Amino acid sequence: MPITVWRRYDKYEVSVSPPYGPTWRSSEPMTSRQIFDKLIGMGCHSTDISDAFDAADPFWTERPDA
Repeated sequence: MPITVWRRYDKYEVSVSPPYGPTWRSSEPMTSRQIFDKLIGMGCHSTDISDAFDAADPFWTERPDA
């Protein structure tokens, strides 16, 4: 998957590769909101971001954004 999310305790790490966005990887854990804002700003589609979160953590929408 070109957008990959890993759960790290109460936050997440992410990597992106073409064609879903420019090559990029987070340097530290981020909240889901921070990741969405960053990836949307990079031109990634919200559905692709949500799909990556679903694959990493099926309950991500039920967790408080830490």
